[in-house]
Amino acid sequence: KLNPGGELRSYNDAGYMNCWKVKEVTEIPVSIGSTNYASLALPMAVTIPDGVKAYIGSSVAGGQITLKEVTGGVLPAKTPVILVADEAKVYNFTIAYDNTTAAPKGNKLSGAYGNDTIAEGKTVYGLGIKAETGVGFYKLSNDVAHRTIKANKSYYEAQAADAATMLRFSFGEATGIEATPMQTEAQDTIYYDLQGRRVLYPTHGVYVTGKGQKVYIR
Repeated sequence: KLNPGGELRSYNDAGYMNCWKVKEVTEIPVSIGSTNYASLALPMAVTIPDGVKAYIGSSVAGGQITLKEVTGGVLPAKTPVILVADEAKVYNFTIAYDNTTAAPKGNKLSGAYGNDTIAEGKTVYGLGIKAETGVGFYKLSNDVAHRTIKANKSYYEAQAADAATMLRFSFGEATGIEATPMQTEAQDTIYYDLQGRRVLYPTHGVYVTGKGQKVYIR
């Protein structure tokens, strides 16, 4: 029922006990924390905001998942991705209602569009971080309580049983950067930007060290 002002009043004739207001949604807020990484899977197309890059998983081998950037400024509907941000904050993804771009082919990531509980026996990896190994995809335990992927998150489901407890992120041959590689002491002083280009004199911003760790330089 609508009141004279055009607002939805109630779903029956019981009066104003069920008073609703309907407002068009134009943006999806996504919080990206201190790691500067997040996973995302949306049922609708959205524009990628400044300061954020979105990546599909193009291949999985050798204990790592290779990430490929989604270009063009729009994330098509039902395209599970990993997000990498310049800084930790809430980013608004504007809904691209008229966009009908098909999702990129070959994406190894899956998306949860509701709270999905993974069946026992499946090998599934979700985004996580550990002090000793850094950011990556970590295998979900067999504990039922830990096998639910939250809505609008991406994950990787292995096609066969996999002994690896973690999959490192690789940004492909162009960058040569991995999120959690084996490291040497000298690599501490080598910096790359988020596009994989070596930076000799880093200034303010987010960089990746030769050890694969993300650092924020003030």
